[in-house]
Amino acid sequence: MLQRAQLYTINGQDRQAIVDLNQVLSLDPNAPQALVLRADLLRLADRLDEALDDLDRALELAPDVPLAHVVRATIRAQQGDDEGALQDLSQRLAQDSDDFVAYRVRGQIHARAGREADALANFDRAIELSPNDAATLSARALLHHQAGRTDAAIADDDRALAIEPADAIALNNRADAFFLRGDLAAALADVERAIEVAPDLGVAHYTQGEILERMGRADQARASFARAAALGYESGS
Repeated sequence: MLQRAQLYTINGQDRQAIVDLNQVLSLDPNAPQALVLRADLLRLADRLDEALDDLDRALELAPDVPLAHVVRATIRAQQGDDEGALQDLSQRLAQDSDDFVAYRVRGQIHARAGREADALANFDRAIELSPNDAATLSARALLHHQAGRTDAAIADDDRALAIEPADAIALNNRADAFFLRGDLAAALADVERAIEVAPDLGVAHYTQGEILERMGRADQARASFARAAALGYESGS
């Protein structure tokens, strides 16, 4: 049943995965891997306190259980506890210095805190360990983009999108980079694809508005900005 829950998770069937994990844990409340898997799904459902309870229990039972420290670090970072998150990641990397996900998450925490050099070092190490991890490539692309390294950002987004062509965030970020480089046709194509993949991604509608405005298509730009605002996105948010 644990394996079936893992398959449900891979296929995006999170509710059914939680049902199976609940059954596993009703039979064996001390199954650390099931606790970690359920915690990660609860995190995605924004049930953070329940997720932390599962992770604390899993780590109490098996301090070396894979992913537990990384998932708990992700939650702590969401809650604004960067110090606790970084401690978790240090513990995980002491267990396994080749855990590329731990490096990626640590890079994201440093990036949000404005520690660009530390973020880049962690993203570089994660990509060295796992060159085809689209999530890390996309995260490094955003860091390059924010630092004004447009060509480097596009190169990383190209690699990420070759692996995950339907990554709406990467499509939007590459569109923004193309926009800054003045390649409006490429920018519009990317952002339209991002909106096709994720119609409720407010930032993509805003990016579309900026591109259309630069193209002189004012009425269409206003409509895009209005859709972005309706989805809760405004400039700088």
